[in-house]
Amino acid sequence: MKLVTSLIGLLVVCGIGLGSMSAAVAEPASPPAGYAIDPEFTVKSPDGAFTIEQYQNKDVWQWQFWVRHQGAFTQIESEQAGYPADFIFTNDLKWIVREQKIGSGTSTMHLYRLTPQGYVRAGKRPLGDLAWDYLKSRPDWRKLVKAPEYHNSAYLLEGIEENYREFGAGWPANRYLLITLSADADVKGTQAHADRRGARLALQI
Repeated sequence: MKLVTSLIGLLVVCGIGLGSMSAAVAEPASPPAGYAIDPEFTVKSPDGAFTIEQYQNKDVWQWQFWVRHQGAFTQIESEQAGYPADFIFTNDLKWIVREQKIGSGTSTMHLYRLTPQGYVRAGKRPLGDLAWDYLKSRPDWRKLVKAPEYHNSAYLLEGIEENYREFGAGWPANRYLLITLSADADVKGTQAHADRRGARLALQI
């Protein structure tokens, strides 16, 4: 089975409700006891203004993600992860994409937007799930010999730094993300593992 579909026009509208900030002086935030930074996975924004640090608790094998910016230190995501992540900033720093491994050969994506409170999740569901839902709604999905069974993955196509100029795109800067989806399926009479090919989606943000 080959997933070979070029799709343009995935539009996701993300609404974020921002609560009022408490006037009380809170204790400085920090990772809980048992979590230690792994410098190998530290990521800086292109201008160096934001630093994302990843902390691991080896006893429970969980990760937390924290952001430093102008003296503030905040957790980017309350949900813990079983693996470290890749973080990609848009050039205007208004959005972050988190590429997250969730199992052997399986990954998804999460989208965050910059607010006065820092980076917050842009929607209730992972961006990777929304991309798969969109692909399944397209006529091309019905052409598959067999639906994906495992190794479902979603990740950004390289080229965001140059606004995907190598693909001939003339889009406004910092407006689109190109997403690649891939998966495997076992098809009788063929290889045990089907070919993995990307279904490319354009996401307007």
